[in-house]
Amino acid sequence: MITSFHIQNFRTCRDVTLSGTTHATLLIGRNGAGKTNILSALEWVASVAVDASVPSIAPFLEGAAVSLTLKFGERTFLYSLSTHGFSSKDTQPGLTLLYNDKLLEIGARGREKLIFERVGDAIIIADGRRRKTVAVPPGLVRTFDLALSIAAGTSEWQHIKDVHDFLTGIRYYALDDLRARTFYVRQDQYTSWLQDEDDEISGGDAVIYRLIRLHQEKKEIFDEIVDILGENELNIIKDIKIGISNPSAAAKRKSSGSQVEHVAPNALNSFYTVHFFVPSAESTVLTYQGLSFGTRRILQLIVALLYDRSTVMLVEQPEDGIHPGLLGKLMRVLHSYASPTQFFMTSHSPSVVNSVPATDLRIVMNVKGKTRCRSLTTAELEDAKKFINEEGQLAEYVRLLEQ
Repeated sequence: MITSFHIQNFRTCRDVTLSGTTHATLLIGRNGAGKTNILSALEWVASVAVDASVPSIAPFLEGAAVSLTLKFGERTFLYSLSTHGFSSKDTQPGLTLLYNDKLLEIGARGREKLIFERVGDAIIIADGRRRKTVAVPPGLVRTFDLALSIAAGTSEWQHIKDVHDFLTGIRYYALDDLRARTFYVRQDQYTSWLQDEDDEISGGDAVIYRLIRLHQEKKEIFDEIVDILGENELNIIKDIKIGISNPSAAAKRKSSGSQVEHVAPNALNSFYTVHFFVPSAESTVLTYQGLSFGTRRILQLIVALLYDRSTVMLVEQPEDGIHPGLLGKLMRVLHSYASPTQFFMTSHSPSVVNSVPATDLRIVMNVKGKTRCRSLTTAELEDAKKFINEEGQLAEYVRLLEQ
Protein backbone atom coordinates (compact mmCIF):
# COMPACT_ATOMS: atom_id res chain seq x y z
CA MET A 1 0.00 0.00 0.00
CA ILE A 2 0.99 3.65 -0.35
CA THR A 3 2.09 4.91 3.07
CA SER A 4 3.09 8.38 1.85
CA PHE A 5 3.72 10.31 -1.33
CA HIS A 6 5.38 13.57 -2.25
CA ILE A 7 4.34 15.67 -5.24
CA GLN A 8 7.31 17.92 -5.94
CA ASN A 9 5.67 19.39 -9.03
CA PHE A 10 2.43 18.55 -10.81
CA ARG A 11 -0.08 21.10 -12.09
CA THR A 12 -0.97 23.28 -9.07
CA CYS A 13 0.83 20.98 -6.61
CA ARG A 14 4.21 22.21 -5.39
CA ASP A 15 5.92 20.33 -2.59
CA VAL A 16 2.72 18.58 -1.47
CA THR A 17 3.20 15.68 0.94
CA LEU A 18 0.63 13.18 2.20
CA SER A 19 2.06 10.97 4.93
CA GLY A 20 0.56 8.33 7.16
CA THR A 21 -1.97 7.30 4.53
CA THR A 22 -4.06 4.26 5.42
CA HIS A 23 -6.37 1.99 3.43
CA ALA A 24 -8.88 4.85 3.04
CA THR A 25 -7.77 8.49 2.78
CA LEU A 26 -10.30 11.28 2.16
CA LEU A 27 -9.38 14.61 0.57
CA ILE A 28 -11.69 17.48 1.50
CA GLY A 29 -11.63 21.17 0.65
CA ARG A 30 -13.27 23.85 -1.42
CA ASN A 31 -13.69 23.71 -5.19
CA GLY A 32 -10.48 24.62 -7.00
CA ALA A 33 -8.24 23.69 -4.08
CA GLY A 34 -6.50 20.93 -6.06
CA LYS A 35 -8.01 17.68 -4.80
CA THR A 36 -8.36 16.32 -8.33
CA ASN A 37 -4.76 17.29 -9.12
CA ILE A 38 -3.52 15.21 -6.19
CA LEU A 39 -5.41 12.15 -7.44
CA SER A 40 -4.26 12.86 -11.00
CA ALA A 41 -0.63 12.98 -9.86
CA LEU A 42 -0.95 9.44 -8.48
CA GLU A 43 -2.60 8.21 -11.66
CA TRP A 44 0.00 9.96 -13.81
CA VAL A 45 3.12 8.62 -12.10
CA ALA A 46 1.75 5.07 -12.28
CA SER A 47 0.82 5.39 -15.96
CA VAL A 48 4.24 6.76 -16.95
CA ALA A 49 5.98 4.03 -14.98
CA VAL A 50 4.12 0.99 -16.29
CA ASP A 51 1.41 1.84 -18.87
CA ALA A 52 2.17 1.07 -22.51
CA SER A 53 0.08 4.01 -23.78
CA VAL A 54 1.66 7.42 -24.35
CA PRO A 55 0.84 9.73 -21.42
CA SER A 56 -0.05 13.42 -21.58
CA ILE A 57 2.86 15.57 -22.77
CA ALA A 58 2.00 18.56 -20.53
CA PRO A 59 3.63 17.20 -17.32
CA PHE A 60 6.84 16.53 -19.27
CA LEU A 61 6.93 20.18 -20.31
CA GLU A 62 6.30 21.31 -16.73
CA GLY A 63 8.99 19.16 -15.13
CA ALA A 64 6.57 17.01 -13.14
CA ALA A 65 8.03 14.98 -10.28
CA VAL A 66 6.34 12.55 -7.87
CA SER A 67 7.62 9.99 -5.36
CA LEU A 68 5.75 7.17 -3.60
CA THR A 69 6.59 5.23 -0.46
CA LEU A 70 5.15 1.70 -0.71
CA LYS A 71 4.91 -1.00 1.94
CA PHE A 72 4.43 -4.68 1.15
CA GLY A 73 4.42 -6.76 4.31
CA GLU A 74 7.65 -5.99 6.14
CA ARG A 75 9.37 -4.41 3.13
CA THR A 76 9.31 -0.71 2.26
CA PHE A 77 10.17 0.80 -1.14
CA LEU A 78 10.58 4.33 -2.43
CA TYR A 79 9.80 4.94 -6.10
CA SER A 80 10.45 8.38 -7.57
CA LEU A 81 9.97 9.74 -11.08
CA SER A 82 10.86 13.12 -12.57
CA THR A 83 10.48 14.41 -16.11
CA HIS A 84 12.76 16.62 -18.13
CA GLY A 85 10.90 17.44 -21.33
CA PHE A 86 10.97 15.65 -24.64
CA SER A 87 13.08 15.47 -27.76
CA SER A 88 12.32 15.23 -31.45
CA LYS A 89 15.08 13.96 -33.74
CA ASP A 90 15.22 13.65 -37.49
CA THR A 91 16.45 10.07 -37.12
CA GLN A 92 13.54 9.10 -34.89
CA PRO A 93 9.87 9.61 -35.77
CA GLY A 94 7.60 11.25 -33.21
CA LEU A 95 8.50 12.51 -29.75
CA THR A 96 10.70 10.90 -27.13
CA LEU A 97 9.38 11.70 -23.66
CA LEU A 98 12.26 11.98 -21.22
CA TYR A 99 12.22 11.02 -17.56
CA ASN A 100 14.41 9.69 -14.79
CA ASP A 101 13.19 7.26 -12.16
CA LYS A 102 14.57 5.30 -9.27
CA LEU A 103 13.51 2.40 -7.05
CA LEU A 104 15.00 1.99 -3.59
CA GLU A 105 14.37 -0.43 -0.77
CA ILE A 106 14.24 1.33 2.60
CA GLY A 107 15.65 -0.63 5.53
CA ALA A 108 14.42 -0.65 9.12
CA ARG A 109 16.71 2.22 10.09
CA GLY A 110 16.07 4.23 6.95
CA ARG A 111 19.04 2.80 5.08
CA GLU A 112 18.54 3.07 1.32
CA LYS A 113 19.38 0.18 -0.98
CA LEU A 114 19.35 0.84 -4.73
CA ILE A 115 17.35 -1.58 -6.88
CA PHE A 116 17.41 0.37 -10.15
CA GLU A 117 17.97 3.89 -11.35
CA ARG A 118 17.47 5.50 -14.73
CA VAL A 119 19.48 8.61 -15.53
CA GLY A 120 19.30 9.97 -19.05
CA ASP A 121 20.06 7.22 -21.54
CA ALA A 122 21.34 4.68 -19.02
CA ILE A 123 19.78 2.37 -16.45
CA ILE A 124 21.63 0.95 -13.46
CA ILE A 125 20.49 -2.38 -12.03
CA ALA A 126 21.78 -3.57 -8.66
CA ASP A 127 22.38 -7.25 -7.89
CA GLY A 128 23.71 -7.51 -4.40
CA ARG A 129 26.91 -5.47 -4.32
CA ARG A 130 27.31 -5.57 -8.08
CA ARG A 131 25.80 -3.03 -10.44
CA LYS A 132 25.10 -3.34 -14.12
CA THR A 133 24.71 -0.33 -16.43
CA VAL A 134 22.74 -0.71 -19.67
CA ALA A 135 21.99 1.84 -22.39
CA VAL A 136 18.30 2.70 -22.82
CA PRO A 137 17.09 2.17 -26.42
CA PRO A 138 15.62 5.20 -28.24
CA GLY A 139 11.94 5.94 -27.74
CA LEU A 140 9.61 5.83 -24.77
CA VAL A 141 10.87 2.70 -23.06
CA ARG A 142 9.54 2.00 -19.58
CA THR A 143 12.30 1.55 -17.03
CA PHE A 144 10.35 -1.22 -15.33
CA ASP A 145 10.19 -3.24 -18.56
CA LEU A 146 13.95 -2.98 -19.00
CA ALA A 147 14.64 -3.61 -15.33
CA LEU A 148 12.54 -6.78 -15.27
CA SER A 149 14.37 -8.06 -18.34
CA ILE A 150 17.85 -7.18 -17.12
CA ALA A 151 17.26 -8.34 -13.54
CA ALA A 152 15.95 -11.79 -14.55
CA GLY A 153 17.60 -14.38 -12.36
CA THR A 154 18.76 -11.88 -9.73
CA SER A 155 17.58 -11.42 -6.15
CA GLU A 156 15.97 -8.07 -7.05
CA TRP A 157 13.64 -9.31 -9.81
CA GLN A 158 10.75 -10.14 -7.46
CA HIS A 159 10.95 -6.73 -5.76
CA ILE A 160 10.79 -4.97 -9.13
CA LYS A 161 7.82 -7.10 -10.18
CA ASP A 162 5.96 -6.46 -6.90
CA VAL A 163 6.25 -2.69 -7.33
CA HIS A 164 5.43 -2.92 -11.05
CA ASP A 165 2.28 -4.94 -10.37
CA PHE A 166 1.18 -2.55 -7.62
CA LEU A 167 1.58 0.50 -9.88
CA THR A 168 -0.32 -1.30 -12.65
CA GLY A 169 -3.29 -1.57 -10.29
CA ILE A 170 -3.60 2.17 -9.56
CA ARG A 171 -6.76 3.37 -11.34
CA TYR A 172 -8.71 6.62 -11.46
CA TYR A 173 -12.53 6.56 -11.36
CA ALA A 174 -14.31 9.77 -12.25
CA LEU A 175 -17.66 7.91 -12.52
CA ASP A 176 -18.92 10.63 -14.85
CA ASP A 177 -19.70 8.50 -17.93
CA LEU A 178 -22.78 6.46 -17.08
CA ARG A 179 -24.28 6.18 -20.56
CA ALA A 180 -24.93 2.91 -22.35
CA ARG A 181 -25.47 2.93 -26.10
CA THR A 182 -26.77 -0.59 -26.47
CA PHE A 183 -29.70 -2.60 -25.11
CA TYR A 184 -28.08 -5.92 -26.00
CA VAL A 185 -24.60 -7.23 -26.83
CA ARG A 186 -24.05 -9.38 -29.91
CA GLN A 187 -21.95 -12.43 -29.22
CA ASP A 188 -19.36 -11.50 -31.85
CA GLN A 189 -19.00 -8.03 -30.25
CA TYR A 190 -18.54 -9.61 -26.84
CA THR A 191 -15.96 -12.08 -28.17
CA SER A 192 -14.03 -9.24 -29.80
CA TRP A 193 -14.09 -7.25 -26.55
CA LEU A 194 -12.76 -10.26 -24.62
CA GLN A 195 -9.61 -10.30 -26.73
CA ASP A 196 -8.38 -6.91 -25.51
CA GLU A 197 -11.20 -5.40 -23.43
CA ASP A 198 -11.37 -2.57 -25.95
CA ASP A 199 -10.98 0.85 -24.34
CA GLU A 200 -13.63 2.19 -26.71
CA ILE A 201 -16.17 0.24 -24.66
CA SER A 202 -16.60 2.52 -21.64
CA GLY A 203 -19.12 3.92 -19.20
CA GLY A 204 -22.37 1.99 -18.91
CA ASP A 205 -21.49 -0.25 -21.85
CA ALA A 206 -18.38 -1.45 -20.00
CA VAL A 207 -20.53 -2.27 -16.95
CA ILE A 208 -22.80 -4.43 -19.12
CA TYR A 209 -19.88 -6.26 -20.79
CA ARG A 210 -18.20 -6.85 -17.42
CA LEU A 211 -21.36 -8.24 -15.83
CA ILE A 212 -21.72 -10.70 -18.72
CA ARG A 213 -18.13 -11.84 -18.33
CA LEU A 214 -18.40 -12.27 -14.57
CA HIS A 215 -21.62 -14.24 -14.99
CA GLN A 216 -19.90 -16.58 -17.44
CA GLU A 217 -16.43 -16.90 -15.95
CA LYS A 218 -16.55 -15.87 -12.27
CA LYS A 219 -20.05 -16.55 -11.06
CA GLU A 220 -19.02 -16.21 -7.41
CA ILE A 221 -17.97 -12.58 -7.98
CA PHE A 222 -21.15 -11.89 -9.97
CA ASP A 223 -23.19 -13.27 -7.07
CA GLU A 224 -21.18 -11.12 -4.65
CA ILE A 225 -22.09 -8.00 -6.65
CA VAL A 226 -25.77 -8.99 -6.62
CA ASP A 227 -25.58 -9.57 -2.86
CA ILE A 228 -24.03 -6.13 -2.23
CA LEU A 229 -26.69 -4.43 -4.34
CA GLY A 230 -29.49 -6.50 -2.79
CA GLU A 231 -31.60 -6.27 0.34
CA ASN A 232 -28.81 -7.42 2.68
CA GLU A 233 -26.66 -4.36 1.86
CA LEU A 234 -27.67 -1.45 -0.40
CA ASN A 235 -31.16 -2.66 -1.38
CA ILE A 236 -31.22 -0.92 -4.78
CA ILE A 237 -31.22 -3.97 -7.11
CA LYS A 238 -32.84 -7.27 -6.09
CA ASP A 239 -31.35 -9.37 -8.86
CA ILE A 240 -29.51 -9.23 -12.20
CA LYS A 241 -30.40 -11.65 -14.97
CA ILE A 242 -28.10 -12.36 -17.91
CA GLY A 243 -29.88 -13.88 -20.90
CA ILE A 244 -28.70 -15.16 -24.26
CA SER A 245 -30.96 -15.29 -27.31
CA ASN A 246 -30.59 -16.72 -30.78
CA PRO A 247 -32.65 -14.84 -33.40
CA SER A 248 -32.49 -17.60 -35.99
CA ALA A 249 -33.76 -20.16 -33.48
CA ALA A 250 -36.39 -17.67 -32.36
CA ALA A 251 -37.55 -17.24 -35.93
CA LYS A 252 -38.01 -21.01 -36.24
CA ARG A 253 -40.04 -21.11 -33.02
CA LYS A 254 -42.15 -18.20 -34.21
CA SER A 255 -42.93 -19.95 -37.49
CA SER A 256 -44.21 -22.94 -35.52
CA GLY A 257 -46.61 -20.76 -33.57
CA SER A 258 -44.55 -19.68 -30.53
CA GLN A 259 -44.67 -16.07 -29.36
CA VAL A 260 -41.22 -14.47 -29.21
CA GLU A 261 -40.59 -11.09 -27.60
CA HIS A 262 -37.66 -8.67 -27.61
CA VAL A 263 -35.87 -10.12 -30.64
CA ALA A 264 -33.15 -7.70 -31.79
CA PRO A 265 -33.73 -6.43 -35.34
CA ASN A 266 -31.25 -7.49 -38.01
CA ALA A 267 -29.17 -9.48 -35.53
CA LEU A 268 -27.05 -12.09 -37.28
CA ASN A 269 -26.01 -14.19 -34.31
CA SER A 270 -26.71 -14.82 -30.65
CA PHE A 271 -26.84 -11.85 -28.31
CA TYR A 272 -26.78 -11.19 -24.57
CA THR A 273 -29.29 -9.20 -22.55
CA VAL A 274 -28.90 -7.81 -19.03
CA HIS A 275 -31.97 -7.04 -16.92
CA PHE A 276 -32.15 -5.55 -13.45
CA PHE A 277 -34.89 -6.34 -10.93
CA VAL A 278 -35.40 -3.32 -8.68
CA PRO A 279 -37.27 -3.28 -5.36
CA SER A 280 -40.88 -2.21 -5.78
CA ALA A 281 -44.37 -3.52 -5.17
CA GLU A 282 -44.37 -5.00 -8.68
CA SER A 283 -40.69 -6.10 -8.81
CA THR A 284 -39.96 -3.83 -11.77
CA VAL A 285 -37.61 -5.20 -14.45
CA LEU A 286 -35.38 -2.61 -16.15
CA THR A 287 -32.55 -2.42 -18.65
CA TYR A 288 -29.43 -0.50 -17.65
CA GLN A 289 -30.79 2.65 -19.31
CA GLY A 290 -33.87 2.52 -17.08
CA LEU A 291 -31.89 2.68 -13.84
CA SER A 292 -31.65 5.99 -11.99
CA PHE A 293 -28.50 8.14 -12.17
CA GLY A 294 -27.50 7.29 -8.60
CA THR A 295 -28.12 3.56 -9.06
CA ARG A 296 -26.01 3.50 -12.25
CA ARG A 297 -23.21 5.33 -10.43
CA ILE A 298 -23.23 2.87 -7.53
CA LEU A 299 -23.41 -0.08 -9.95
CA GLN A 300 -20.40 1.20 -11.89
CA LEU A 301 -18.40 1.66 -8.69
CA ILE A 302 -19.24 -1.77 -7.23
CA VAL A 303 -18.54 -3.56 -10.54
CA ALA A 304 -15.20 -1.72 -10.82
CA LEU A 305 -14.35 -2.63 -7.23
CA LEU A 306 -14.86 -6.36 -7.69
CA TYR A 307 -13.92 -6.69 -11.37
CA ASP A 308 -10.73 -4.62 -11.50
CA ARG A 309 -9.37 -5.66 -8.10
CA SER A 310 -7.31 -2.47 -8.19
CA THR A 311 -4.48 -2.01 -5.73
CA VAL A 312 -5.50 1.66 -5.43
CA MET A 313 -8.86 3.21 -6.37
CA LEU A 314 -8.84 6.98 -6.92
CA VAL A 315 -12.50 8.00 -6.62
CA GLU A 316 -13.98 11.45 -7.23
CA GLN A 317 -17.02 12.48 -5.17
CA PRO A 318 -18.77 9.14 -4.63
CA GLU A 319 -21.77 11.04 -3.23
CA ASP A 320 -23.01 12.55 -6.51
CA GLY A 321 -26.64 11.62 -7.18
CA ILE A 322 -26.93 9.41 -4.09
CA HIS A 323 -29.28 9.91 -1.13
CA PRO A 324 -27.36 10.57 2.15
CA GLY A 325 -28.86 7.49 3.83
CA LEU A 326 -27.84 5.22 0.96
CA LEU A 327 -24.46 6.94 0.79
CA GLY A 328 -23.73 5.91 4.36
CA LYS A 329 -24.41 2.27 3.41
CA LEU A 330 -22.19 2.59 0.32
CA MET A 331 -19.29 3.95 2.37
CA ARG A 332 -19.58 1.03 4.78
CA VAL A 333 -19.34 -1.36 1.82
CA LEU A 334 -16.26 0.42 0.44
CA HIS A 335 -14.55 0.44 3.83
CA SER A 336 -15.18 -3.30 4.16
CA TYR A 337 -13.11 -3.78 0.98
CA ALA A 338 -10.39 -1.29 1.99
CA SER A 339 -7.85 -4.10 2.29
CA PRO A 340 -6.14 -5.09 0.09
CA THR A 341 -7.67 -2.33 -2.08
CA GLN A 342 -6.60 1.15 -0.98
CA PHE A 343 -8.88 4.16 -1.51
CA PHE A 344 -8.07 7.81 -2.07
CA MET A 345 -11.30 9.77 -2.39
CA THR A 346 -12.45 13.37 -2.71
CA SER A 347 -15.74 14.58 -1.29
CA HIS A 348 -17.90 17.51 -0.21
CA SER A 349 -20.42 15.26 1.55
CA PRO A 350 -20.93 15.23 5.34
CA SER A 351 -21.99 11.56 5.07
CA VAL A 352 -18.65 10.64 3.48
CA VAL A 353 -16.65 12.73 5.97
CA ASN A 354 -18.48 11.10 8.88
CA SER A 355 -17.63 7.64 7.52
CA VAL A 356 -13.86 7.97 8.09
CA PRO A 357 -11.75 8.50 11.21
CA ALA A 358 -10.45 12.05 11.65
CA THR A 359 -6.90 10.72 11.23
CA ASP A 360 -7.73 9.73 7.63
CA LEU A 361 -8.85 13.23 6.58
CA ARG A 362 -6.61 15.51 4.54
CA ILE A 363 -7.60 19.15 4.16
CA VAL A 364 -6.69 20.55 0.74
CA MET A 365 -6.32 24.32 0.25
CA ASN A 366 -5.36 26.74 -2.49
CA VAL A 367 -2.79 29.23 -1.21
CA LYS A 368 -1.86 31.91 -3.75
CA GLY A 369 -2.61 29.57 -6.64
CA LYS A 370 -0.72 26.60 -5.21
CA THR A 371 -2.20 23.47 -3.69
CA ARG A 372 -1.48 22.73 -0.06
CA CYS A 373 -2.55 19.66 1.90
CA ARG A 374 -2.44 18.84 5.60
CA SER A 375 -3.76 16.36 8.12
CA LEU A 376 -5.43 17.42 11.35
CA THR A 377 -2.97 18.43 14.06
CA THR A 378 -2.75 16.55 17.35
CA ALA A 379 -4.70 19.35 19.05
CA GLU A 380 -7.37 19.30 16.32
CA LEU A 381 -7.73 15.53 16.61
CA GLU A 382 -8.33 15.89 20.34
CA ASP A 383 -10.82 18.71 19.73
CA ALA A 384 -12.59 16.62 17.07
CA LYS A 385 -12.91 13.68 19.46
CA LYS A 386 -14.38 15.94 22.13
CA PHE A 387 -16.73 17.60 19.63
CA ILE A 388 -18.05 14.24 18.39
CA ASN A 389 -18.61 13.01 21.94
CA GLU A 390 -20.37 16.15 23.17
CA GLU A 391 -21.77 18.23 20.32
CA GLY A 392 -22.04 16.79 16.83
CA GLN A 393 -20.43 14.88 13.99
CA LEU A 394 -16.99 15.05 12.40
CA ALA A 395 -18.27 16.86 9.29
CA GLU A 396 -19.59 19.71 11.46
CA TYR A 397 -16.24 20.06 13.20
CA VAL A 398 -14.40 20.11 9.87
CA ARG A 399 -16.76 22.81 8.61
CA LEU A 400 -15.72 24.97 11.57
CA LEU A 401 -12.05 24.46 10.67
CA GLU A 402 -12.65 25.54 7.07
CA GLN A 403 -14.37 28.81 8.00
